[in-house]
Amino acid sequence: MAKKYIVDLNKDEKAELVTLTQKGRPGARKIKRANILLLANARKPDFEVAELLHISWLTVLRTRHRFVEGGMDFALNELPLAGRLPNGLAQRQRRDWLNSSLYRAISGKSRPRGAAEPLSDWSRCSAAILSLTVTVEQHKN
Repeated sequence: MAKKYIVDLNKDEKAELVTLTQKGRPGARKIKRANILLLANARKPDFEVAELLHISWLTVLRTRHRFVEGGMDFALNELPLAGRLPNGLAQRQRRDWLNSSLYRAISGKSRPRGAAEPLSDWSRCSAAILSLTVTVEQHKN
């Protein structure tokens, strides 16, 4: 079966990945993904790459797919975890973001992904309690 996602690195990308793997600074996952891309660029089969790096062949496939679809930065870096506040926001920005999310939940203007019906009264009530808690905390600060 022909590969659908073929990794083809240019010289600059290859040099960047080689220096990334030789530094001790980035996380282990990022180094592992860089090694996957380097071996995939050398046209090694997925199973061989997986065996060399002691990972699943599906990880190799997903990394190649992410590289072809989104580029090197997308393939190397992780997506933010769902349900968490963005870490880069300052305290005030976090409160504003949380308040606007709660307002949308209370007013029924938005609903959770995949939900077939608007938020129930119980959900609105618990969101209102959370909003009140956040407001009290704001006045303490």
